[in-house]
Amino acid sequence: MATSGFTSFSYYYFYFYSDALLTICLYFVLMNLYAHVFSEMGVSKLVRGGAMLLLAGTAGISYRMVAMSSDRLVTHFVIELSQNLYFVGVVLTYLLWGAMTKLRENRTHLMQLVLSTAFI
Repeated sequence: MATSGFTSFSYYYFYFYSDALLTICLYFVLMNLYAHVFSEMGVSKLVRGGAMLLLAGTAGISYRMVAMSSDRLVTHFVIELSQNLYFVGVVLTYLLWGAMTKLRENRTHLMQLVLSTAFI
């Protein structure tokens, strides 16, 4: 492997670790959108608690998937967590969009923000 460039270990680690960090940040942005949409119902704390449980569950499942079959546990865990959390985020985005249409949410900017997070 090269010591620099696209084929180096440094690039590989930077790419996957920063991707995982950005996916976690996107997850928190999505949870804030959930809290904002459901704030009128007074369930913001329940949404945040559920989001933390879902994040912990996703991390736990990712760890279990990697722990049995990997020699580079941390690197493979970061990659698996990023992929799983991205999938969960996409599903949650469409669920939030469905809830917003069901609640007849008329804030256009909020609807556009929710739909734009599904394609990031």
